[in-house]
Amino acid sequence: MEQWSSTAIGIWNTNSVVLSVAFSPDGTCIVFGSTDQTIQVWDAHTGDTVAGPFKGHTHSVNSVA
Repeated sequence: MEQWSSTAIGIWNTNSVVLSVAFSPDGTCIVFGSTDQTIQVWDAHTGDTVAGPFKGHTHSVNSVA
């Protein structure tokens, strides 16, 4: 729970509505798409940003994998 808690806090700080979430196959990263038209990748254990935000979508990101 301690590891999940830090990731949840990181997602909360995006200031947008998260529409889709996926974990990497090895469980080390979590990716999400949101209403601010971005995709971000976070470390699932620390909550640190791994990559992004990726910008360029013209609409909310409804699906990630």
